[in-house]
Amino acid sequence: MGISENLRRGVTAKEIQFKVDGASALTRLLLGSNEVTFLVGCALNPAHRNPNLPRDLGLKSHIANGINLNLEKLGKIVLVEYF
Repeated sequence: MGISENLRRGVTAKEIQFKVDGASALTRLLLGSNEVTFLVGCALNPAHRNPNLPRDLGLKSHIANGINLNLEKLGKIVLVEYF
């Protein structure tokens, strides 16, 4: 399960406290923070140009915005900067 799905489902840090995967670790950090800043690069990954891959796989801005919206629903202050 990814970070976006964890936040969308409303998991708590306690529910994932013993999970060791990266998504759970980052979700715990985000849930424990009051303010979050995302620095999102605009470069495209050439490997994601494969037509057999899902369209939104490489869209970092789409993923960052989804996480942003879920964090704001939890009352977090979120800033997303693109460079």
